[in-house]
Amino acid sequence: MPTTPSQPLAAVADGDALHVGAGSPAFPKLFSPLKLGNLALPNRVVMAAMSSSLADTDGFVTPELVAFLRARAEGGCGLVIVEFTCVESRWGLGELHQPRIDLDAHVAGHATLVRAITDGGARACLQLHLPGQYVVRDPATGRPAPFGTMAVAPSDVYAPAGQKLARALEAAEVEALVQSFAAGARRALRAGYQAIEVHGAHGYLPMAFMSPRKNFRDDAWGGDFERRLAFPLAVVLALRAVLDRNQPLIYRLSAVEFAECGLTEADMARIVPRLAEAGCTALHVSTGTVEGALDKIVDPMSSTAGWRFPLARRLREASGLPVMAVGPVRWPQAAEAALCADDVDLIALGRPLLADPHWARKSKEGRLADLTPCTSCNWCMDRVRQHAAIGCAENPSTGRETEAAAARPTAGVVAAVVGGGPAGLHAALLLDAMGYRTHLFEARPALGGGLVVSAAPPFKDPLLWYRDHLRHRIEASGVVLHLGRPALATELLALKPALAIIATGSEPRP
Repeated sequence: MPTTPSQPLAAVADGDALHVGAGSPAFPKLFSPLKLGNLALPNRVVMAAMSSSLADTDGFVTPELVAFLRARAEGGCGLVIVEFTCVESRWGLGELHQPRIDLDAHVAGHATLVRAITDGGARACLQLHLPGQYVVRDPATGRPAPFGTMAVAPSDVYAPAGQKLARALEAAEVEALVQSFAAGARRALRAGYQAIEVHGAHGYLPMAFMSPRKNFRDDAWGGDFERRLAFPLAVVLALRAVLDRNQPLIYRLSAVEFAECGLTEADMARIVPRLAEAGCTALHVSTGTVEGALDKIVDPMSSTAGWRFPLARRLREASGLPVMAVGPVRWPQAAEAALCADDVDLIALGRPLLADPHWARKSKEGRLADLTPCTSCNWCMDRVRQHAAIGCAENPSTGRETEAAAARPTAGVVAAVVGGGPAGLHAALLLDAMGYRTHLFEARPALGGGLVVSAAPPFKDPLLWYRDHLRHRIEASGVVLHLGRPALATELLALKPALAIIATGSEPRP
């Protein structure tokens, strides 16, 4: 099982990206068009589906979700895959604010979402989803949301203490769920989506049926390798019957479960030709399972750039299908190298597009110093854990795209910020962009605050990318810097600021 990038990526270390500034050569492969089935994509940058918790509690699309995805489409992505959308909420949801498409009433909101994406210049794809045992649970009661019914799975699932967590689906229920996927796809087409993706990764229901560690049935839906494939193949065939002949049908999968008795790379190399034969147009390659291998789904800061690309290449060769893959890819050099090495056909980005919705546009223009870097700090994942709306520690606007900017101040109005860490730097940049004459005070001789200490432990150096990015933006701004001495109240008052922001950080408490 490879854990390092393929050879062409070895020379493209993440840190090297910082040495390529404005005016760098374009990334011709990354920004070349690609035909996926009958759908022409303007470039190879894909926004991967990410849970945003921006839908309402009944699964309807909200203005906040529309604005969030519109920003990424306008930022230059070729394809936007809308987050996991429930096709049958009777069996539970994957998130408390998960979008749904199991009612005709949901279609109008999705149509608005499609228009926002396509008006922004991207193509729109909807990811269809059933959670299986991984239903979200009501924080107050611990019962599966939203209806409190028992979670379902291919076979009964028990906790270590012995309580049942999910019950086995009956054969008739499995057949009905296949039709739920088909019904969801019909509604998606009515909304205008140009492609469909099945979420068959990370231990969710289609993958659970595939996996020998989750499927212990002895009927048409499980019992050996062939029968464990019956449900995902039935879903693909049902969707293929709904879609136009060459309309893209993407299957997202985990190339390796990274779990005892789970699916291996060799298993998936046997499975993907069957998905191709059933009618899939492309594969979206991830890894891991929610239970016990979450770090192989959501990479920590220490993960090597592009470590999944060799896995994607093997599945590409086994299936004959185009593949998109998450790397992780933080910088366009790694994406370009993987495409030129013929490891992948499309680059899927998740968290980098939370940090900078214009990642694609800035990369195409060679403005790499202007990219807000994703450091894989996973603050966004903490938001998911809290069932809170999506956010990004490095981009305060993420998930808040509908919030109106404050009125511009009268010319010459002063603002003061005390503290040159990330909060103070962001505040100063925002005030400067709004039109304030902004003064920033920092007691240390250099900017960065707590980022400098946070980046010191092993594998935490990506935080220095963020520090350097903020310094670059400050240098290009009109912010007046006062470095190397503490701010005095008399000095601040002498400026007669309209507002002052104190962002001096915190002190450790024993």
